[in-house]
Amino acid sequence: QIDYNRRLHLITLCISLLIAVITYPLLVFTSYRLLTSRFTSPIYQLIIINSFLGVFQIVVHILTRHLPAFYECFVIYDFLQQQRLEWISCFFMVFSYIVRLHCTFLIAVNRFFRFRSGSNRWLRNDRFFRLSLVSNLILPLIFALPTPLFGDFHYMQMSMTDGRSVFFAQLPLANLVRAQNTVSFS
Repeated sequence: QIDYNRRLHLITLCISLLIAVITYPLLVFTSYRLLTSRFTSPIYQLIIINSFLGVFQIVVHILTRHLPAFYECFVIYDFLQQQRLEWISCFFMVFSYIVRLHCTFLIAVNRFFRFRSGSNRWLRNDRFFRLSLVSNLILPLIFALPTPLFGDFHYMQMSMTDGRSVFFAQLPLANLVRAQNTVSFS
């Protein structure tokens, strides 16, 4: 059962990496051309940045969730566990999800106000685009900090039948809810 799951996991990882190697350079080239073009409006630049954030999210997900399941990466995640640096991978994981959601929300807000009646010139302004970028970095940083600080994220070591060990990520939600309920803002 474990060997079958490992082979399946390895096949899906290899297919994902192959697709990434083929498509990501095209994405970077095309996106760079569109970002540097003076004819591209700020909303399309925000959509392009959102696609880059999607790539960042996938890479972080592979590093924090998929690779610990391979015993070839045991040394890396054992080091993180021994040095109590697991919070770094937790922060990047949470930050990648929040920053992508926040950017998508900004695009939705822009589209909502853009198609309402009346002229909203400020939405087509470069200042709004820069403000969106700044808020897209600062707010997710603030929202991503409580999870690694108050959560109990760690990599659990699991021994396989052949004697090798792998890790899996674990974030007990009960600890996170309990920690956030103890923080008072009075």
